[in-house]
Amino acid sequence: MRVLVADDEEPIRELLAAYLGGRGHIVELAADGRDAIARIRHDPPDVVASNLTMPGADGLEVLRAAAAVGVPAVLLTGYGSVETTVAAFQEGARALLVKPFKLRDLHAALNRAVADARADRHRRWAEAAVALLRDAGREEPAAVEARLVALLAAARPEAPEAIAVAAAVRSAQGRSRR
Repeated sequence: MRVLVADDEEPIRELLAAYLGGRGHIVELAADGRDAIARIRHDPPDVVASNLTMPGADGLEVLRAAAAVGVPAVLLTGYGSVETTVAAFQEGARALLVKPFKLRDLHAALNRAVADARADRHRRWAEAAVALLRDAGREEPAAVEARLVALLAAARPEAPEAIAVAAAVRSAQGRSRR
C-alpha cells in the first residue's frame, strides 16, 4: 500500500515513515500541505495520513484534495475538538487521531480507510452493474456496450466480477433480440 504522510515536523514524518515502511508499505513524505496536494493530484497514493496544522495548506485542504480523486485519508492533530472532528469528517476523513497516538492505531486506521474505500467503490460498481443488467434488454446495443466499457474501466480491482457482468449483459442482449 502506498501511503502519503504529510506533516510539517520532520521527526514525526520520519517516525511514521520508518514504522509504516517496516510494515511493508511504500511511504512518501510531504513537508507541508501544498506539497501533499501536489503529490495527490500528480500520482494519487492509496491512502493519506495528514497533519491538521501545516504551512501552505492545512490538513482539511489536503483532505479535500484526496477526496476529489477518491483517496481515503486519516487526519492527525494535536488539537482534538468537536469542531475539528466535525470539519474533518465533513471533508472526507476516514479517521481522526489525536496526538500522541499509538503507531499501531494509525496503522489500523490506514488499513481500515483503504478497506472501507474499496468496499464503497465495490458497492457503487455493483449498483451500476445491476442497473446495466436491468437495462441491457431495453437499450440499443451500442449504448449498452458504451456503458459496459465505462463500467469495466472503473472496475479494474473487481475484474472477475466485471467479466461475469459482461457475459450476463451479452446474454441479456441476445435474449432481447429473439
